[in-house]
Amino acid sequence: MSNIIDVLAHMGSDATCQSETAINELLITTELDVEISEAIINEDVTSLTERLNVQSHIFCGIFLFIKK
Repeated sequence: MSNIIDVLAHMGSDATCQSETAINELLITTELDVEISEAIINEDVTSLTERLNVQSHIFCGIFLFIKK
């Protein structure tokens, strides 16, 4: 379970992974980078998005086209 997506999905779907101890035990068994594991433990969203190189900003726009 070395893929960060798999680890996060497992954490979200397994009710036993909700405590800090369970999360630490799960991260010990994974092959994730230490920086990513620390970001998960510290709930550091900024660091996690930087490490994963993902876009954390979402834009929602509504365009109205009016015919004359």
